[in-house]
Amino acid sequence: MKKTFKFLATALSAAILCSLSACSKTKDIDPDSPEKYTGHTWGKYDVDSVTTLDFRKNSDSFTILQLTDTHIRSVDQLEYMKDCVGELVTAADPDLIVITGDSIWKSNTKAVLSEYVKVMDSFKTPFALVFGNHDRDGDAKAADFERCYNASEYGIFFTGPKALHGESNYQINVKNNKQIVYTLMFLDSGDSYTVPDNPKRYDWIRDDQVDYYAWCIKGVSAAVYGTFDPDNNKVVPSMMFYHVPQQEFWDCRQQMLADYGMNVKAPDGSIATETDDDVAYDERLYPCNRSKLVEMALELKSTKAMFVGHLHRDRSVYAYNGLMLIQGLKTLTTYSYYGCEPGESPIEVGGTCIKIKADGSYDWTRIYSSEQFTSVQLGPLHGA
Repeated sequence: MKKTFKFLATALSAAILCSLSACSKTKDIDPDSPEKYTGHTWGKYDVDSVTTLDFRKNSDSFTILQLTDTHIRSVDQLEYMKDCVGELVTAADPDLIVITGDSIWKSNTKAVLSEYVKVMDSFKTPFALVFGNHDRDGDAKAADFERCYNASEYGIFFTGPKALHGESNYQINVKNNKQIVYTLMFLDSGDSYTVPDNPKRYDWIRDDQVDYYAWCIKGVSAAVYGTFDPDNNKVVPSMMFYHVPQQEFWDCRQQMLADYGMNVKAPDGSIATETDDDVAYDERLYPCNRSKLVEMALELKSTKAMFVGHLHRDRSVYAYNGLMLIQGLKTLTTYSYYGCEPGESPIEVGGTCIKIKADGSYDWTRIYSSEQFTSVQLGPLHGA
């Protein structure tokens, strides 16, 4: 089943026709079927079952606006959210909005969820969510998110294959002139994870999710090129969105601070940014175990960048063996552990604008909300 609609991307653009294939989730593997995930094997990849978005007609790029950590906990905050996000949407003029987790939180989340989705729908732009560690805090669970998003006009959310860890593992393919030119991966980085003597740690992206990611990349590449052969450029380029930065973010930060100090640009263009609160970089805010995700990304030679949320004051950007690790900009001041409660110092809020080019390269920049600061660009633009 396909979902086709018209929308105005923002006030800056003319009315255009856009098509969204909002069919069933990316190959939901029945645990009792012969295609059950076993060891490292999946069933046949079906490219036609994957949600697809298109470049605009006569456009040379596909624009994504990353929002993260909006932390809406009351319907009373939604008017503020509509104003702030609306400003970012107007500035970015996106083809897709990606929310990298912690969209809502606290107890009465079912009521907030339905109204949150209505606000996002009002921007008349496809929007997709990957779970953070707080989205499921209240009475709204994964099935409620899937129902609410898929009942909306522009929402995209799938719980993903039932055999996997996590509840927001899925893929979106991007086409230009009817040809898949890019793929977007969404992986659930989990919630808190209790370890001996330190209960305040976070889960990690598990091995079966990493295998699913590889299955998707190999599958879409074979659908486009007839084979998966990254050494001969027969691989579809991709980027990834999840919430909690994996251990490589922490590794890079420690190495950069040792080599260059705070807020100093490294030769490769990476930058570890200044913070008002050292707690923001406490290792306890990272996963308690190392995922194989980054290792797999380097092996597949597809993923160019990973965009995350979770650390509210962090604006760091790292280059890890050619793979860009990019911390998303917290979108609203509705809540922060690190300084936007009454009486505490404000933080820079906004979004991250990503432009994917037809040749597989990309650029990105920050868009700051005028609520706190004048809109400026931070750091270099990184190509593929």
